[in-house]
Amino acid sequence: MTGRSEFESRSGAPTGQQPSSSAKYTFILAPHVLQGPPEDEDTMSQRTRSMLVVDSPKNFRENLLSVLTCPRCKEYLDPPIIICETGHNLCHRCRPDQQTCTVCLRPLLDTRNVSLEGIAREVTYPCRYRGQGCREAFPVGDIAGHHERCRFRVYNCPGRTLEKCPWQGRRAEMETHLRDVHTNIHISFKTVKSSLVSWEITNAECYQDSHHFGYAFDEVFLFQKAFDVSQRKLCMAVKCLCPQDRAGRFRYQFRMTKNGGGQEVKLSSLVHHQGEEVAAVFQVGDCVRVDFDMLMSYVKGTRTMQIIRTSK
Repeated sequence: MTGRSEFESRSGAPTGQQPSSSAKYTFILAPHVLQGPPEDEDTMSQRTRSMLVVDSPKNFRENLLSVLTCPRCKEYLDPPIIICETGHNLCHRCRPDQQTCTVCLRPLLDTRNVSLEGIAREVTYPCRYRGQGCREAFPVGDIAGHHERCRFRVYNCPGRTLEKCPWQGRRAEMETHLRDVHTNIHISFKTVKSSLVSWEITNAECYQDSHHFGYAFDEVFLFQKAFDVSQRKLCMAVKCLCPQDRAGRFRYQFRMTKNGGGQEVKLSSLVHHQGEEVAAVFQVGDCVRVDFDMLMSYVKGTRTMQIIRTSK
């Protein structure tokens, strides 16, 4: 594979003279894969080149950023960048799920677009939330981390998949949305102390599959439970809708008491992060699991789920 980047004046100005302010430029990115007999330059250009005609540095930058955007997930391309037989690009995050090109449906290759990777390393990427007011920009290795913590970030409703809710908004608006719109699955946390919140689970709820959302410690938590009939166990998991490093600050704990608190059982686990699927967590048993017989022995007691912040 070869590639090149070049500017070609289209102003008509003689070589060596400064083009006029109305000059247009063509930025050519020409990654291509040669297969079969060699092609002449015209045929090769027609088949494999992407030409970006721009009339200002600002437009050039916008068009370059569009080239450096994955056509499948719409995130910025960062190395390694994969190409298809025709020369279209795909990010490494999408590659495991794709066998054909999103653009032309031709097979993907295990070949990297090293020319475009070199350009990607030199570009400063604007925040995807610039339309909402963010003016920051970062190198390709840092932009994803900024997107996670950007104060202008637009969030989907936590129930977008489970509840088919199309809402989008700021994090500060999310608690109100969950409380007002998803009343039936909203958790009203009881603050026990600054580092611990809890909510009660009724005896009947122990045998019902359900999911609930709650807002605490400036984070959104998803609580899911399912009763495994074959194993006679109640499975419960708490997931923080945040990156792994932030989720690692929390634990969840299921607590049962009876006889006025004279007897109690505590089972706990680390809070799961947004990249983990709760169904998979239940399948491997990486969650709180309570035997049916133990549940029955505490049927006249109390059951609470707690979220504990272990660090700030």
